[in-house]
Amino acid sequence: MTTVAMPMVHDTIPLLHKKSYLNWPQLPYFRLPGIQDIKRNDIVVFNWPVDTVYKFFDTSKRKADKPIDKKSNYVKRCQGIPGDTLQIKDGNCQ
Repeated sequence: MTTVAMPMVHDTIPLLHKKSYLNWPQLPYFRLPGIQDIKRNDIVVFNWPVDTVYKFFDTSKRKADKPIDKKSNYVKRCQGIPGDTLQIKDGNCQ
């Protein structure tokens, strides 16, 4: 989506603490369909829906209004898939 950006940095220019991209011009959002099913224990990467990182290493708790392709990436391992059930008995997960 972001057509003009500094290469090799995500959203902030190191040392200068400035945005590494321009908000204009922007391409429309387009997502390719999945080509395989996600299985248990697969690694998945996604954008957090509400980006709480204004600038990396900034502790001011400011929120950011970033383009979708500049939001923070989260890397997680799939623990459950559709159809799985979770049961907790006496504080133990089964």
